[in-house]
Amino acid sequence: MTKRVASFTIVPKDRAMTMRGADQLGSAAARMAQLDGFLAASSGLSSLDLTLNNLGDEGAAHATSRVLGRNTRLQELQLRENMLGAPGMQLLAASLAACRDLVRLDVSANALGPAGVRSLCEALGKLRKLEGLGLASNQMGDAGAAHLAGVLEDSHALRHLNLQWNDITARGAFHLACVMGQCRKIEALELGGNNLGKEGGWLVAGALAGCPQLRTMDLEGNNIGDQGASRLAGVLGCCSSLTRLNLSMNDIGSEATMQIAREMHHCRALVDSHPYQLCAMSGTERVCCCQTNLDLSFNAMGQQASLCLLEAAKGCESLLSLRIAGNKRGTGSMRLAELQGLVPALKVEVR
Repeated sequence: MTKRVASFTIVPKDRAMTMRGADQLGSAAARMAQLDGFLAASSGLSSLDLTLNNLGDEGAAHATSRVLGRNTRLQELQLRENMLGAPGMQLLAASLAACRDLVRLDVSANALGPAGVRSLCEALGKLRKLEGLGLASNQMGDAGAAHLAGVLEDSHALRHLNLQWNDITARGAFHLACVMGQCRKIEALELGGNNLGKEGGWLVAGALAGCPQLRTMDLEGNNIGDQGASRLAGVLGCCSSLTRLNLSMNDIGSEATMQIAREMHHCRALVDSHPYQLCAMSGTERVCCCQTNLDLSFNAMGQQASLCLLEAAKGCESLLSLRIAGNKRGTGSMRLAELQGLVPALKVEVR
C-alpha cells in the first residue's frame, strides 16, 4: 500500500520503507513538518530508503537520527543524493554508530568531502556487520581515502565497496592498497572515474592478490596505462572468482592487452552476477547470471592485441561479453565471425 503525504511518496513494505520526492515540498520548514509526521510512526524497520530527498545537512541529520533512535536494529539505510555534507555527517555519526546490525549503507552522491568521510569512519568502526558501503561521488579525495583505509583493515565482513568518482589519485590508492588484503571477503570493488594513474593502478592491482573472493572490479577511466594493466594481468591467477573486469578508457596498449589475454584462462569456469548497485542490494545477493564480462573499450590496443584477445576468448567458455570498441584494431571480420561461430552466445562489441 502506498501512502501519499503532500507531494512525496512513502511506500511501506514488510519492515522496509521508502520515501522519495520530499524536495518537492518547497521550504526546509515544510519538509521537516511533513517528515516529522512520517518519522513519528516509524519503528521496527529493517530497511529505510531516503534517496533523492535533498534534505541537506540539518534535514538528513534530523531525519536519520529520529529514525535510528527508534530503529536500532536497522539493517539497510540509503541516503543517496541528499545534499549531505561534512556538518550533517558529523551530526548523525553517533546515531549511525548505534546501529550495530547495519549491513548496507549508501551515502553516495552527496558532498561529504574528507571531513565528512572522517566523521563517517568514526561510526564505521562500530559497524562490524557492514557488508556493503556506497561512497561514490563524495569529493573524498586522497585524504578521505586515507581516513577510510584506517577502518577498512578491521572491516572483515565487507563485501561491496563503491568509491567511484571521488578524485582519488595514486596517493589515495596507496592507502587503500595497504589494507585491501585485510578485506578477505570483498566481492565488488568499484573505483571507476577516479584519477589513479599508472602508479595508482599498479598499487591497486597488486593488492588484489589478497582478495580471493573478488568478483567485480571496476577501474574505468583511471588512466592506469600499460603499467597498471600489466600488473593486473599478473595477479589474475590469484583472483579466480573474478567475473567482471572493466578496464575501459585507460590508455592500455597492445602489449598489456596481450598479457591480459594470456591470463584469461583463469576465468574459464566462472559465473557472474550483474554489477551490484548498493541502492538495490537485497538479502539474497548471490543470484548468478552465468556470464563473465571483460571491457577493454576505448583504449589504445592495435590489431595484433585485438586478435590475441579474440583468440583467448575461445578458451573462456563462460565469457559472454567482450567489449573492444574504440580501439585501433583493424580486426578482420573473418576472425570475428569465426569466433562467434565457435562461441555463439558470446557478444563482442567492436565499434
